[in-house]
Amino acid sequence: PPSSQQQLPTEPSIPSRNCLTARMPALSRLEVGSEFEFVLKGEFREEVFQGSGRILYDREFVEPVRVSRGEMIPGDAVFMAKLDADGFVPFAFTPLPGNCGLPAGRGELLKVRFRLLNAPPPSFRIRLLNTPEYLQLRSHSGGRVSFDLAMEVLSE
Repeated sequence: PPSSQQQLPTEPSIPSRNCLTARMPALSRLEVGSEFEFVLKGEFREEVFQGSGRILYDREFVEPVRVSRGEMIPGDAVFMAKLDADGFVPFAFTPLPGNCGLPAGRGELLKVRFRLLNAPPPSFRIRLLNTPEYLQLRSHSGGRVSFDLAMEVLSE
């Protein structure tokens, strides 16, 4: 019989708040013509059923090359992103009817690969359009899920 002291597998800790974090490299360290990834990560303390947003960029300095879903969005969920919009990459995700949403936890939501066209000014950032019409997370019941937004520029 199992001992009462036997340890159960530990589950990843549940975040204390909902947060979206955008991560990209410091572009001043890259050569014109090189490619890099803009990564959007999520930390959710509750199930997130749907999400949508727009990633803004300046066409003078970068162009999107490819977008892919992150491991946090199940393969059977609907995931949409467009690369041919003018100055932004719209994205959305939702599970198929009858399926669960994204579980509480941490992970990547999507990656957008960009090509550097020209040397940008030091203040240049690719960013999420932070307006309620475009940047949304929703619960299974359709209500808005509140979240914080963070930006990380890596100096690798």
